[in-house]
Amino acid sequence: MKKYRIFAACAGLLLTGCGAAAAAPAAEPAVRTGQSAMPLYIQLAENADDLGAYSDVILEFTVSETKCFASDDKVYTAVTPEILSVLEGEWQNETIYTSGGEMNLQEFYDAASSDTRSFLSGYSAEERKNGTYWYTKEGCIPIQPGERYLFFGTFIESGDYKGQLIPLFEVDGFFPCDDDTVYLDREMFNEPLRDSLSQQFGTPEKDTDTQLAIDKQGLLGAVTG
Repeated sequence: MKKYRIFAACAGLLLTGCGAAAAAPAAEPAVRTGQSAMPLYIQLAENADDLGAYSDVILEFTVSETKCFASDDKVYTAVTPEILSVLEGEWQNETIYTSGGEMNLQEFYDAASSDTRSFLSGYSAEERKNGTYWYTKEGCIPIQPGERYLFFGTFIESGDYKGQLIPLFEVDGFFPCDDDTVYLDREMFNEPLRDSLSQQFGTPEKDTDTQLAIDKQGLLGAVTG
């Protein structure tokens, strides 16, 4: 049976407030605005010092399970981590929530607002039943079960989602890693952070066509020291 897949992207959501309440001027990078499942940020980390200063928790884990769900006409992923190390802060078995993911089109349709249902009404019942709705935000990497990550996180401080653990500044949270290397996407949304970390901790001999290799112990020493 033919499968249908629908793509939706909202590039620039972090800065423009696309599809959410407009962000007010922030006094410091850690200020968060909005009441949606993922609050908006209007400034990003620029270096290792920022990663350390603004993270409530720093973890290393493999992903045990992911589950996607719809909220505010977007798709989010609930990540269940299998903790390898708590490097900073406290972790108490929280689920981690991040932007993006994919889900059955009919399930997304059922959870959507009337405006979004109208947008998707051109698809037949069969197409919705067999279709996949995939949502991504520029800079947010897809989180894969079984993969290993270095994670920089923050807790939402107020509103309906107070206490939820999310990636720092939404796009600076998940970094694939192995025993001694952290990997940055060459197309990483936050270019200042990518360039700063690469210059300070880069191991060019391990670079690939799509990723820049970073010395893991050097980075951890800088952010947790």
